[in-house]
Amino acid sequence: MFQGLNNTLFGAIVVDLRVLYGVSINTMSYMDFPSSLGYLVGSLASLVYRWVNRQLALAGFLLLMAVNTFAVPFLSASIWLFFADCLVTGIGTGGYDSGYSIWLVEMWPEHHAAMLQAALFVSGVGATVGPLAAAPFVHGELKNSTTTTTTNSSAAEDYLQNNGTSIEVMMEERRWDLGKAVGIAGGTLCIGR
Repeated sequence: MFQGLNNTLFGAIVVDLRVLYGVSINTMSYMDFPSSLGYLVGSLASLVYRWVNRQLALAGFLLLMAVNTFAVPFLSASIWLFFADCLVTGIGTGGYDSGYSIWLVEMWPEHHAAMLQAALFVSGVGATVGPLAAAPFVHGELKNSTTTTTTNSSAAEDYLQNNGTSIEVMMEERRWDLGKAVGIAGGTLCIGR
């Protein structure tokens, strides 16, 4: 459930992230590439689970996802830091997915299909809850916003003010509200699946 919540959270807060990072929505849409690449790399962790304590590795991957999810609103110095964060979070997600799947198959060798289906169902429930949990903390587009291509939030703020566009919510308030939204997802990751 918690991983599904974490995975859908970024779609719900992408507009606020766009404003916070001071980039266009087109640039923000590239966040899926490093996440997917990280997931691919992380899924290769299944090759080392026979030599590494699986429980500790799974806890490490959950912690990796949680810490990087918590960091998202506070990386606004550079969109590239955000993309690197997406890559590392993807590694944690891929490693965790492959590890818990292997573990479920080993624990229930005869009924593993039902257990895997149940695990994915619960993840789907979390994916449904993610945007609902983030909704109270999302501010959306700036009032009368135009697309900016600047690289940091203060430059985006200056750009909007110089062009006569009012800012509905100040950047710091937006950052801390996003911190609350990602804190919900990161906190649930700390609890575990």
